[in-house]
Amino acid sequence: MKQKRVLSFLAVSFFVIPLILGGCSKKETQTAGGQTLDKIRIGASAGATLVTDVGLADEIFKKHGLDAEITAFAAGINTIDAISIGQLDIGIAADFAIFNRIGGAQNSPLRIFTGNGDLFNNSQLFSPDPSVKTPADLAGKSVITHLGTVVEYYYAQTFAAVGVPESEVKYLPVESPLEALAVLQAGNAQGYYANGRTAESVKKIEGIHVVGELKNYVPSTVLVFVSSEQFLKEHQRVVEKFLGAVEEIYDVIEKDRQRAAEITFKASGAPVDLTLLNLQLQTRRLDVSQSTFDALKSMYQWLEGKGLIKYPFDIYKFVDTTALKTVFPDRGNYK
Repeated sequence: MKQKRVLSFLAVSFFVIPLILGGCSKKETQTAGGQTLDKIRIGASAGATLVTDVGLADEIFKKHGLDAEITAFAAGINTIDAISIGQLDIGIAADFAIFNRIGGAQNSPLRIFTGNGDLFNNSQLFSPDPSVKTPADLAGKSVITHLGTVVEYYYAQTFAAVGVPESEVKYLPVESPLEALAVLQAGNAQGYYANGRTAESVKKIEGIHVVGELKNYVPSTVLVFVSSEQFLKEHQRVVEKFLGAVEEIYDVIEKDRQRAAEITFKASGAPVDLTLLNLQLQTRRLDVSQSTFDALKSMYQWLEGKGLIKYPFDIYKFVDTTALKTVFPDRGNYK
């Protein structure tokens, strides 16, 4: 099993998604023991390789008949685009990101094939402006955002809750946390949502202070696995193997979080304390329950209402739980 890395910028922890699955070759390889494995390329966002690190260390992918090749990407959102053009086959996304991409093109090949739990939002809203005490004080000021990501939704919900029309806020789009830090340090923006490693860097800026907590406006974000319609049909057995492997990996992680954190530190350098914190902020369950589907519908309705869905679509047609229900017959029940 090989591991490669493709890095350009630090990942933004509140919208970079932890796991993305790459193209599965039709060619099979034989292990020394004679077992036939389905070759699969798995990508993980930089700093969020826990599942793949544990899967490799404990040979869980191999146990489930998968020859896994791992590639680390700088940002999860880019891998969703790669699925659309056939460079990758399976990935994980937040609700905002996947709907933004599905609705951005006619006849999108993307499909949701299982939910993956909820990410509890612990991002904090920072400001270097001493006159800004609460999110409401950002009216008439500039805030940093990352276009095409769930951060847009975070700001919209925050300002709606505090009674500030979005037309009164100036959004400054940036491409990376590093650029965001530079903008804050230069005093060109008065607000920025951040957490994890990014938040730790923001806190080092002189005069920076917290003016809001995201959890008060958006408690959690729904995470889902996505693939292409073609891949799900042509490689259903591989998807089933992957679901079984991830389920076992989740069990291993829950039985000993400390050991799991130490594995990913040794393999990828992710700080143990940060990994343990992230484990507290995310539920892990492969399912499309009624609550998951309702949350997806709510997000879609908001996006469509904001005019962010260029090509409206029927959510039901973009969810395919065939593989999920084959592996876990009691899951994937929604109306």
